[in-house]
Amino acid sequence: MAVTSLLTGQVTDANARFFALLGFAREDVIGLTDRELNIWVDTELRDDAVRCLLTPGDDTSVRFDGEGQVRRKDGVILDVLMSISLVTFDDAPWAVGSFVDVTAQKQAQEALAESEHRFRTLIHNINVGVLLQDSQGEILAVNKAVCDLMGLTEDQLLGRAPFDPRWHVIDEDGRPYRGAGLPMALAISSRKPVRNAVLGVFHSARLEPAWLLVTAEPELFPNGEVKQVICTFVDITERRRAEEALRLSEANYRAVVEDTAATIGVMDRAADGQFRTTFVNSTYTTVTGRSLADVAGKSLREYLPAARAEELTR
Repeated sequence: MAVTSLLTGQVTDANARFFALLGFAREDVIGLTDRELNIWVDTELRDDAVRCLLTPGDDTSVRFDGEGQVRRKDGVILDVLMSISLVTFDDAPWAVGSFVDVTAQKQAQEALAESEHRFRTLIHNINVGVLLQDSQGEILAVNKAVCDLMGLTEDQLLGRAPFDPRWHVIDEDGRPYRGAGLPMALAISSRKPVRNAVLGVFHSARLEPAWLLVTAEPELFPNGEVKQVICTFVDITERRRAEEALRLSEANYRAVVEDTAATIGVMDRAADGQFRTTFVNSTYTTVTGRSLADVAGKSLREYLPAARAEELTR
């Protein structure tokens, strides 16, 4: 605490905590003005305090409360909460001010804000969709990837269920997904994670579904109740297309192989170094009388005469 002339800023007295806070000795301060001591980082804040205290009214109870910065003797800047009261003595206005150092708290708040900003920036920019919903299923936050996958803006999504009934959501077999069976709803009802569920989602901008790999992780209160659910969405549409194309290609290949008049067999090198049968076509079965079940996993020597097997393996 310090006592100063309100008009001139001259310091007439201060307590030990004031000197310790600002790093001055008593003889460094008494008799000098706050401007001479260069205490104020923003002198306009000091002027605002003076104007507030000199405002006409009850001059026995006028007080200025605020937050600002002061400078120590060594030049270090401190964030402080200040409370300055007006006291009239011998018809002269005096200011009695106290300061509370909140530098550490301010730095912690700024560090937390910066950390949250970096986290939000990271979540916003990654290609994986991230969605946060409350225990009732309403969306609290989404990133850009979710908006792109759903074909909606952030404003359109917030406050809604993650899969609105107006959207067409299907499972891997093309059957409609019901609300209670969705991964997010299951995570809430079971209070356990639901991982790697596959959903197909239609919306107005798509002629085919966007296939999503969905994980829902519930966050619980200490009493076991659901606080919120964090959901991630990975777009696997291209992978599904590739898998379907491969399946069709294999089906076409098998159709050609099965329909040919030639006998066809496929052998792969096994772990023991022997070539063993993995496929024969229907023509082979018709000609030889051996089905795939008869020869699968066997070498030629196990079901052909030795001479013929030797001939075919040269």
